[in-house]
Amino acid sequence: MGSALFALPATLRLAGEIYAGLFGSSTGVAGEPAFWLLAVACLPVVLAVFAVCLALFTFVVALFWHPLVVLAVGKGSGFGATFRVLAYTSVIYALGSLVPFVGPLVAVFFGVFFSGIAVRAAHQTSTLRAMLAVALPWIFYLVLNLVFVLYGSFAGAAPVLDR
Repeated sequence: MGSALFALPATLRLAGEIYAGLFGSSTGVAGEPAFWLLAVACLPVVLAVFAVCLALFTFVVALFWHPLVVLAVGKGSGFGATFRVLAYTSVIYALGSLVPFVGPLVAVFFGVFFSGIAVRAAHQTSTLRAMLAVALPWIFYLVLNLVFVLYGSFAGAAPVLDR
């Protein structure tokens, strides 16, 4: 999720390309004062769209994650608590993505750890059940990837086996 923070330079480049297409300038767009005026004017819109997309993405992920939390924890405190846990702990991933190379890897470990603590507190459950609730999406993701890899390897070999 945090890698979206790096989308701003790409967005400014895209705004430059749009400006070049609209006003016919093909070189030196970034040096023109009108481009920077357009970029600064578009910034609040880009940030607002980014915030809405981030909230929608968090909501969709919480929709997927909440049934797994209910499976591991039981009834718990409801969808709102799961959504808040996901929203608060996503900051760890965002900050970790700012550090090159090792940041995202470290963020995953801290994110899983703090997600477990947050699930335990939000749903008033044991640490073991909370960690299981955090591990279930990862397990589901790994099994799904394994199924796709196996399907892809057998589907690719099917024309060879028909001979």
